[in-house]
Amino acid sequence: MPQEQEWNVILPPYLLDADKGRIKRGLAQFIDPQERGKEKIYESFYLKDSQKYFMQGDLLNSIRTVEWDSEKEDYYSAYTTAMLVSNSCDVSVDNLRLLGKEALFAPVFELNEFFKELKSVGKSEAQIKTIHSKLKQQEYTNLFYLPGDHNGVEYIVFLDKICWYPATEIHKKLENIEKERFLSLSDWAFYLLVTKVALHFCRVPEKMER
Repeated sequence: MPQEQEWNVILPPYLLDADKGRIKRGLAQFIDPQERGKEKIYESFYLKDSQKYFMQGDLLNSIRTVEWDSEKEDYYSAYTTAMLVSNSCDVSVDNLRLLGKEALFAPVFELNEFFKELKSVGKSEAQIKTIHSKLKQQEYTNLFYLPGDHNGVEYIVFLDKICWYPATEIHKKLENIEKERFLSLSDWAFYLLVTKVALHFCRVPEKMER
């Protein structure tokens, strides 16, 4: 668990003390050893009012991507609900660069649909219940669990299926951003996302030499 001076380095100075406290309490559930195994509280996970630009962690209704056909052993074009995992400034129209950057997205599934797929491949109700519990604990480094939205729908983000999308196409979506985007993460949810991305891609070396 970070000490107070470490939190001051981690969290930006422009945040209000109340916001910093919410972030600390939210993240403490996942990094404090004493909280291990306890039910997690995901309140205030989404913003009520989103910005007029795309932010890292935004969920978009439809992004063009590719899917894998296991029978044909080849890719095919498809559309998916997706989370923006690129940094907000990397997709900003105001950020002019000598060399541009494309947008990175991770596919998002409704949790109930994911469970239907698990049942179709033979997973039992008990196994699915265990998976659900582990998802809420954020124990899978490649899966980012998103709690129920205003309609009670839970989601999971597949961090191991990230795809790129032209930044120029993202800029076009700004014209109808209210329709293109359906959820934005709150401050503490954003820091939980950053933690999950770091764990998935930047874990410290294991005992086995690789």
